[in-house]
Amino acid sequence: MFRALATVALAGLLGCTTSPEPLPRCSGPLDDGVACTVDRCDPATGVVTHAPDDASCPAGQTCSPVLGCVAPAAGCDALPRVAGTAVRLEPLSLGTFATALVDLGAPAGDAHRLFLVEQVGRIWLAVDGQRLPTPYLDLTGRVAYGGERGLLSLAFHPGFASNGKLYVNYTAVAGDGDVVVSEFTAADPSGTSADPASERVLLTVEHSTYSNHNGGRVAFGPDGYLYVGVGDGGGGGDPLGSGQDTASLLGKLLRIDPASPATPVPGNPFGTPVYHWGLRNPWRYSFDRL
Repeated sequence: MFRALATVALAGLLGCTTSPEPLPRCSGPLDDGVACTVDRCDPATGVVTHAPDDASCPAGQTCSPVLGCVAPAAGCDALPRVAGTAVRLEPLSLGTFATALVDLGAPAGDAHRLFLVEQVGRIWLAVDGQRLPTPYLDLTGRVAYGGERGLLSLAFHPGFASNGKLYVNYTAVAGDGDVVVSEFTAADPSGTSADPASERVLLTVEHSTYSNHNGGRVAFGPDGYLYVGVGDGGGGGDPLGSGQDTASLLGKLLRIDPASPATPVPGNPFGTPVYHWGLRNPWRYSFDRL
């Protein structure tokens, strides 16, 4: 890893000088593991960059900062077609809700059910476009709701059809707004409810100072790990300095193994849940199909 070792002595006015101060050090690994990117550290700022270099790839290929040298796609027509991924829009009449709907989703392969996340702390189930009269999961007693706080997202385990495990991201009454990621279990994965007493807390991030910038999304990546977006702790201008503090879980995209959340996932740069840092408020994100 490159380290800036030089120091700079600044000459002051009228012959005065300041004490030498070290330049910023680059944080994180310099080499991103992609052969065709140019990895640099700016000694003045400590910022690490990984610039794609097409010239280092074979003729006719370009450098992807994620995949390395790849043949360029000829627009959307060149993307692989996957059965069952065509999109069709249909209007839904689901009635009224007490508070905002902030997320919706369904388990993989489930074409009849739609799960709707209400910010106040309820998950509703709609079957073939008809919302059932009672919540699928009611967490209103645990969720601190208001402004940017609340029950913020839902994700289904890739094996939900057999294990009934689902995951939520919410701000908690306990801890005065702490961000909580929890696992719940539906005894019957094809049924109409999950057990609120089955909660297994995977992760808690202290977030009591300000009520805004909680992040919000929880989602499974293509690698099978659970990703969590956490805001920088709120306020204006990141007053807590969370985004660039790699020891903090605020202002980060986290990656954990839900089966063993305390065990660092291989590839996380600091041996912690932190996967990416320097984020303001990662409310939503998605994964590239390629």
